[in-house]
Order: sequence, then structure tokens, then C-alpha cells
Amino acid sequence: MAARKNEDRQRPKYAAPALEKGLDILEMLAAESAPLSLSQIGQRLGRSSGEIFRMLAGLERRGFLARGPRPEQYMLTNRLFELAHRHPPTKRLLAKALPIMEELARAVHQSCHLAVRHETDALIVAQTDCPGFIGFSVRVGAHAPLVESCSGRVLLAFQPPETRTLWLARAPEKGGASATPDALDSAMQAIRDAGYNRQPSLLHQGIVDFGVPILDHEGFAMASLTIPNLAVIGSPVGEAELVLLLTKAARMLIETLGVPERRG
Repeated sequence: MAARKNEDRQRPKYAAPALEKGLDILEMLAAESAPLSLSQIGQRLGRSSGEIFRMLAGLERRGFLARGPRPEQYMLTNRLFELAHRHPPTKRLLAKALPIMEELARAVHQSCHLAVRHETDALIVAQTDCPGFIGFSVRVGAHAPLVESCSGRVLLAFQPPETRTLWLARAPEKGGASATPDALDSAMQAIRDAGYNRQPSLLHQGIVDFGVPILDHEGFAMASLTIPNLAVIGSPVGEAELVLLLTKAARMLIETLGVPERRG
């Protein structure tokens, strides 16, 4: 009897099996780098092909899925990405940010990108190319781990402690001394004290990332603005000036968004 009561408590009050199947398909395909067939999708979800065939057809009809290189394969379209960017807060942030980012890229002769938190990652939602002959940029839609990336650490550092603890609890565990709780706390404090994050790229030699927060009315980061600084011989902009220009651009974006200045 006790086991039955526990099952009843765990069971959703209002079940929507078809909706759950559709969402399972979208979430699973979002984590895959290659298109999958009907049978492969069923195997990964632990469901029969008959259970999910109608779900796939409906998602394809609504534009969330498209066929892969082979007719029997399915893959995500940009439909979810487009919907996220039509959400008013994100849409407004991007509309205000892009002109400022373009001006910043021209001033520092580097690309820059804007990231927001998405689950355990920093999601790149906008980027501006380097205006020079050669440069480095991160593609829109790319994900970077919160704990390891420059943008992710900025987003983490400028959060209330309880929010940061919750985000870190959901993030995959990383090995090494730099990922211990004490080391992360020290790194977060150093970023808050400096007002920005400077760290060598974990993926590309010769690139040092600089990131600053875009703060909301409570002083917490709703986004991070980052410059992947590609070392160029004879660059007219040194690191100190780059940080000043990056900080100025972030402050300009915050003011453009109408966020009141915090005092004290």
C-alpha cells in the first residue's frame, strides 16, 4: 500500500503522453550532432517505432524537424532557435546589443559575442565579426560549459550565491584542482572584484578571452559580452584598452536597456 501511495505522488497530476513524447524527441535530437533514423530515435528513447512515428510526422509538419541526407533520417531545424529569439526579452536584448557590438568590434579590431545561460552552458545568441583582414569568431548557437568558458564564468560570478550553487549542482563534474569548490569560489570572487574575466582559451592557442557581465536591475548577470582576443603583431589595442572599451560597451548596453544604475 505504501509503495502504491509513493507511485501516486510521483505520477504527474495531469498527464500528456503525446506532448511528453514530442518533447523527448526534441530534447534528444538537440543533443545529437548527426541526423537519426526512426529506429535510432526509438532505441535512444526506449520506445517503439510505432509510438513515435506520428510524433515525428507532426514535428516535421510544424517545421521543427527536417529530413536528413537520407530520407529516413530526421534532424532539428532552426525553428526552436527562432522561437527563442522571438521571445520578447531576448529579442529586445539582441536588438539593443548588435549596434553596440558592431561598434566595439571596430574599436578593438576583434570579434565579440553575447552569451546567455542555457541549462549548464553559456549559449551564444549574437556575434559580430572582426572587421580586419584576419580574425576569430564563435558561431551563433554554439554552447560552452558554464564552469570552464569565459562567458560561463562571468554568468556564474555575477549571480546570488544560491543561484550559483544551483547552476553548479546541475553542471557535469570536471576533474582537476581548478574545478574544486574552493578554487571555483576563489575564481568567482576574483572575477567579481575585477569586474571582468580574463582567461586563455581552452580550445585555441594564441587567444585570450575577455568577458564582462550585462547586469540587470538587481546587479546580476543576464548575459555576458565577450571578446576572443586573437594575438596580432602590431595590434593598436592593448589588453588594458581592450578591457576599458569592453566595459564601456557593456555599460552602454545596460543603459540602452533602461536598467537603472546601482549605487553603493
